[in-house]
Amino acid sequence: MKLQKNLKILLLSIFTVTLIASCGSDSSPVAVTNNSPQKVLKTGLSDITVGLFYSSQTEYPFDQVNYVDASTAQNLLKELALPLETPVQEVGFDNFFENLTKIDDNTDAGQRAKAKRYADMQQLLKTNLTELKVYRVGDETKVGIYILGKFSDGSWTGLRTYSIEKPV
Repeated sequence: MKLQKNLKILLLSIFTVTLIASCGSDSSPVAVTNNSPQKVLKTGLSDITVGLFYSSQTEYPFDQVNYVDASTAQNLLKELALPLETPVQEVGFDNFFENLTKIDDNTDAGQRAKAKRYADMQQLLKTNLTELKVYRVGDETKVGIYILGKFSDGSWTGLRTYSIEKPV
């Protein structure tokens, strides 16, 4: 009997704490979600990149990537387990998107839609990340492109694609 009474008190306490936690100070309900900023960004990037391909000599999709530290080219090479002698070129974030988001009078509807998706990608990354960087890794015909930024927790995330380039 005493056990049942204690169990009822415990359940009532849990219910009360849950109810209090789900209400704001003005007693209006508060939406309870488990959408962390990382999850929101991940979902947004997934939505934007579905069916979007980076065009070069061929087209490559975008993949989401996460790293502990991509603050420098050397750190990224370590994260990728590549030799530290691997060529890396850092490209300005806005410079990278400049041609991808460019629209002029001759741009057809399909290209306009693609440019808008790139502009949305650029804005989503700018809104959610700091220290934005674009790295071009390698100097052979297949160059890895890493569009990365830093989360508030210190981790690095972003997108990877590839550019196929004709050797000169």
